[in-house]
Amino acid sequence: MGAAQSLDDYRGNYRYNLMDENIRRFAANVPQFHTWDDHETINDWWPGKIISESQTKRLHYRSTDVDKLAANARRAFFEYSPVSDDTIRRGAIWRPISYGPMLDVFLLDQRSHRSANKIDGRNDMDDGAVLMGRAQIDWLKTALAGSKATWKVIASPLPLAHINRGNSEGDFDKFANGQGGQPVGREREAAEILSWIKAKNIHNTFWIAADVHYAAANQFHPDRAAFKDFRPFWEFIAGPFHTQAFPPGRLDPTFGPQNHYASTHGVKGNQPPSAGWCNFGHAEIDAASGAMTLSF
Repeated sequence: MGAAQSLDDYRGNYRYNLMDENIRRFAANVPQFHTWDDHETINDWWPGKIISESQTKRLHYRSTDVDKLAANARRAFFEYSPVSDDTIRRGAIWRPISYGPMLDVFLLDQRSHRSANKIDGRNDMDDGAVLMGRAQIDWLKTALAGSKATWKVIASPLPLAHINRGNSEGDFDKFANGQGGQPVGREREAAEILSWIKAKNIHNTFWIAADVHYAAANQFHPDRAAFKDFRPFWEFIAGPFHTQAFPPGRLDPTFGPQNHYASTHGVKGNQPPSAGWCNFGHAEIDAASGAMTLSF
């Protein structure tokens, strides 16, 4: 048994999940907005990545070209995810979702337009290092400026300050590079967005993220930050939904994060939701006051 490679393989992964009665009931009762990250294709991938020899042998890849896998993965994603015809025509996964007068959600894609990860981190410190790309950043700015909703949720697949612990390509897979100090590399994209929100006097924005295998509530404040040109804001992380729970990661101090809640570390190995180590978040907006309450 190898990893998914053909279009039929990726379609089969979606169909496999839909064999489960609980998943089908969930899909029938819960509205869903989908974006994607690495595991829709292969762990910690980027455009142009070449699959390593060890991965090729272990997972029986017939091709080492990730772009071919990503093309199949993207088509299967569009076929099996609740996305609009306009989204499919554009071919861009990032898009806005208007959910009534009090909530706009801005779904980001931080996988399709990024530069390469590097084990030594030099790419992340490079001026050419990107995570979202210019077109997506400009779109997000325009969409935020045009939003009339009370709350503006930036749905980022990747957390802003999480630092991985080891020494692998995945350690430089997100915004943070673990150096602290002024924004460099991919952190510059986050800095540009945050300072622009402040300059345009946009209120009631917060970020939700996933990817990492824990849940957390982090507040970012310029008083604690090396980079100070932004409004204070919150980031809420929820995960994993049905796999192994990890201990919370360290936080890069560039944007002044402070952790107010973090989930506990689960037992070793992959676990089903019934084991109790999986996390999800819940947000509720009061129709009368407009106040939002979030919980895990």
